[in-house]
Order: sequence, then structure tokens, then C-alpha cells
Amino acid sequence: MQLSLLTLTTILLLSSLATALPPSGLDVLQARQECGVKNGRCDENGCAGVSNPITGIGICQGAFFSCPCVSVCGKNSGSCSDNQCAGVATNNSDVVNEGRCTAGPFNGCFCFLEG
Repeated sequence: MQLSLLTLTTILLLSSLATALPPSGLDVLQARQECGVKNGRCDENGCAGVSNPITGIGICQGAFFSCPCVSVCGKNSGSCSDNQCAGVATNNSDVVNEGRCTAGPFNGCFCFLEG
């Protein structure tokens, strides 16, 4: 009876571990294939991407999750209170009133804090 109880416990433990493991390499490769060969803009096609104003490459957070996207950040920063930006202050002491958008189509882009 002890052996069968031990066997049952082991099976249950292993089956619960299998569901908690991260995706396999094949799952990641398949997801990358779904990204396509040309990156779209971070604010299009449901990507809901976080843009990177420095590299010009963002990462989709919605549809096409984890696929790269083309950053929508421009050369000039807009106001942190415009365009659903929801800007917050950055820790960059070199730039006065610098912020970064945390939402909306310009998520990840620099913005300027007013006031």
C-alpha cells in the first residue's frame, strides 16, 4: 500500500510541475515565426507595443506578444499629459522635466512634464 501511495504522489507532483514550466524552445520559436518577417508599428494591429526611443525597436504587449515592433517615438517629445501618454518622471537628472509615457500609442516614448 505504501508503494502505490508513493507512486501516486510522485505522479501528481510531476504532473503539477509540467503545467508550471515555462514554454519550451519550440513554443518560443513558433511564436517568433508568427511575428512575420517585417515589423509593424508599435501602435498598429493590436500590438500595443512599448516603444524604445533610443533603439527605435519596441516590443508588442498585446497581439503579437513579445514580437519586435517599430518604435513610434518622434524626434520631438510631446506633453506627458497628451495622447493618453500618462507620463511619469524619469530619473534622468541631466534633462529638466523629462518624462516617459506609460500608456497609449506613445507608451515608452519620452515626454515633457508640464509645470
